Amino acid sequence: MDRPAAAHPVFISYARLSNRANAEALHLALGGPEGLAFLDRSDLEIGAQFPSEIGRALLASRVVVVLADETYFQRWYCLREFGLAVMPAATAYHDQNSLEHVVVGLSDSGAGTELASLPPSLRTTNWPRAADTEALVAMITTALSVSAKTLAERLGSSGSAALALLREQAAIPSPRALTGIPATPIGMPMSLGDRFLGRHNDLWRLHHLLQPQVNGARAGTVAIESMPGIGKTQLAAEYAHRFGQDFYRGGVFWIDAESDRNVQYHEVLRSLVPRIQPLRSAPMDPRTIRTELARAVRSTTAPVLFIVDNLPEPVPGIPIAPLDDWCPAIGVAFVVFTSRLRLSAGSPTISALPLEGMPPHSARLLLTADIDSGLLLDREWDGVCERAGYLPLAIDLLNRALRAGTIAPHELVQPIPVELTNQLDECLRVLKPYVPQDSLRGVGESLLLPFSRLSQDARDMSRLLAELAGAPIPSAIVESLVQAGEQPPQLKYMARDVFAELSLRSIVVPAAPVPVPMFGRMHRLVAEVIRRRSSRDHHELDPFPWTV
Repeated sequence: MDRPAAAHPVFISYARLSNRANAEALHLALGGPEGLAFLDRSDLEIGAQFPSEIGRALLASRVVVVLADETYFQRWYCLREFGLAVMPAATAYHDQNSLEHVVVGLSDSGAGTELASLPPSLRTTNWPRAADTEALVAMITTALSVSAKTLAERLGSSGSAALALLREQAAIPSPRALTGIPATPIGMPMSLGDRFLGRHNDLWRLHHLLQPQVNGARAGTVAIESMPGIGKTQLAAEYAHRFGQDFYRGGVFWIDAESDRNVQYHEVLRSLVPRIQPLRSAPMDPRTIRTELARAVRSTTAPVLFIVDNLPEPVPGIPIAPLDDWCPAIGVAFVVFTSRLRLSAGSPTISALPLEGMPPHSARLLLTADIDSGLLLDREWDGVCERAGYLPLAIDLLNRALRAGTIAPHELVQPIPVELTNQLDECLRVLKPYVPQDSLRGVGESLLLPFSRLSQDARDMSRLLAELAGAPIPSAIVESLVQAGEQPPQLKYMARDVFAELSLRSIVVPAAPVPVPMFGRMHRLVAEVIRRRSSRDHHELDPFPWTV
């Protein structure tokens, strides 16, 4: 039985998955349960609340040992411990000894990744390897001799607030409305709430990469990079919904890179400087907009977050625009880009956050949400997720179809119906540039099967809305279509239940509520598949008295 946390002057922070053996060896060398160090052996699951005991032990320690490796900076609980341990550097920026209480053990494979994640003042020390217990004990002994204060004493009143935050928040903060702060959320997806699964570690990695560890450091710029359908946009949106209120009181601004960014920048400028007139009544030169926006961001005393979603791929023969063309406040504002490109390649000022498919366990949870998971064996559900490439987009579409009863679970483990074979071939041609070869067919089937089970009216309407893919769909367009459809019989599918069907089945997903009400938006990959597989050459567009 470990003695009370307050009696342990050393706190060992480590990733259970990768450094358990080294942590236990160090703990034993420091006297074991009755010795100098506090060591928590519990495995903190995603969604678990940060235990109060760990927070109290951390604040009561005089030396914090960080066993840093790549896994450490990908685990939410490690990042929470680390953030609290290095917080004195932010509250005492000019104190050269503000991090004298931190001792680091590096991985055996090298120090590149973990060193880059440390505050600058910790990067210059020749730290031992995490497996070198003797060297770590010597450094801990030295640190104890010069570090008389506990972490709580170093932090003062901010320590109590930090501990309260740790206790109140679970693995990630709950989503909150962006009220009371400047914001331009047009087109930003709504939070998935409890359906946001498998990305908790990625959310904390994003926060860690954005937030400088020393007060006055350059605001972070992060590129979320992955193939389509992985959830780049949703991850960025969840970050805004869950961290915006607490960390970016200066403003949270969503920029759709495929829309006119100067118009969007002008709206951001008006959010920051209310005296600015609407663009239609007082036109401004794009260069002036950018200059004034950069000035307004610099004048903001609270942190500002820009999210620039879906940077387009380069057009052959046209050079890629520099990143400050997409956000004129890089280095001053905190900036998140989402892109299929490797924006971080060759740029020392951009941190990469590559995304892959969902963790298998989380993928099964999403696939079986709100249905009877006993209808298939666990290995069968897992096989469906694997064939779908663990792609959140595909798995969510399958789940929605299962919940609607238009697909039966046993169909997911059977060959695709013969009548869909030709459509599948076209679908695979669309997906081939974006999806790995080994999961191409499974992803294609996962996208095509739910769409094929829509009503004919919903399929027709989805082809229309696919022309707007990427752009948010204003509710006014939906209303105009519904009204237009009340009269000519050929427009009967404009009834409201068709739009409800598209929403319930995730063909169209909600966008954040804004002054201009939005019906939602269609994922670009879904839209591309729908457009390319249409056998009618889009003649269904002809009757409509509105233009895209």
